Amino acid sequence: TQNNLTHWLISTQVVLDEDSLATSLTITNSGQQMIAPQCLLHTYLNVADSKQVMIFGLEESEYADKLTGKTEQEDMPAIQFRGETDRIYSGASRKACPLAVRPEGVRVDAHGVLLARTDGTVVMEIPPDVVIWNPHVNKARAMGDFDDDGWTAMACVEPGIVASDRTDIAPGASLVLSQTIAPED
Repeated sequence: TQNNLTHWLISTQVVLDEDSLATSLTITNSGQQMIAPQCLLHTYLNVADSKQVMIFGLEESEYADKLTGKTEQEDMPAIQFRGETDRIYSGASRKACPLAVRPEGVRVDAHGVLLARTDGTVVMEIPPDVVIWNPHVNKARAMGDFDDDGWTAMACVEPGIVASDRTDIAPGASLVLSQTIAPED
């Protein structure tokens, strides 16, 4: 016997324009049960010096710190990489969109929607979670697939659906996660 209870179809789209990059991920529940998948758009921005990077737009957002295991509220106007950083900012708690990455002058604008199973209309908007990550010195050295000083030239700003309160996708429905990366206005 074949178990057809949990299946999904995944499709992606990438659009490179003159001054922007747009990516989207669509997960369609083709099974018979509700699903609540986790997904991230792995956005690693090439930066001149990660020690100078400031990420704006997450102030007052709740985040889970993967290093300490604590959940906290962001009290700084900008996130800076002063050591290893691995945080999941809850989409439900975020007020600002898009995010600004300075001094690079990059804007990351992310959206999520749940589409109806019958006609593909938008059922609800889902504010994406955002993972902010940088391995810093020691973790970069310990990673076999990462240059020892690679952490200085990258800032990871990953929109996704990863929080524990993520939305279920009904059979036949779809989740679309999208982002546009462009110069800051």
